[in-house]
Amino acid sequence: HTYMPLAVRGAALFSRAAALALVLPPPRLTTRASAAMLCLPRGGGDDQPGEEWAPDASGASSPTKGTVYIVGTPIGNLDDLTLRAARTLREVDVVASEDTRRTAVLLRHLGASPKKQLSHHEHNARAASARVVELARGGATVAVVSDAGTPGISDPGALLAAECAAAGVPLVPVPGACAAIAALSISGFAAAGFRFGGFLPRAGRGRREALAALVADES
Repeated sequence: HTYMPLAVRGAALFSRAAALALVLPPPRLTTRASAAMLCLPRGGGDDQPGEEWAPDASGASSPTKGTVYIVGTPIGNLDDLTLRAARTLREVDVVASEDTRRTAVLLRHLGASPKKQLSHHEHNARAASARVVELARGGATVAVVSDAGTPGISDPGALLAAECAAAGVPLVPVPGACAAIAALSISGFAAAGFRFGGFLPRAGRGRREALAALVADES
């Protein structure tokens, strides 16, 4: 139960946070793993140095036709939106939004309105995913956003990504602010790895049991 204090501390620091990060040893990779690791090549192996990374001299590229972009949005401060995300939202043909009204505010802030929006939330995820695949196959560029944070991470988006992958539609992540990493960065713990617990019950017995289950799963 040595990890419980961090859970309590994280909850105190972020009383309104939608997610909680638990500092734990690096998890063992098993067939039951609930997350995937993306390996981005930067060169050769340990004994074969690769080329030094540098930004493309030609500047950022425009969205590629027939591609779906999973775009991270601000989690409370509009200034947290990256330049890349802003450009993507301005230039894509369609934005698939968890709440079109909230996204409209962000698009107006970026000067990207009017923009064609498609409603994509937990209650219509299957139909919306099929529509996004159809649009991308027709050559449209589509940005997928949630109300705050990254689609697919405690928000709608996982099914859509799976449907795109199954259909051979290119997917590109456009990273953004992350509540779990923000909390971890000021926790004071030197974390070589951590477990993301997602949404937890707000309080009481349910919250205690959820935290205990996370700790027991790793012990």
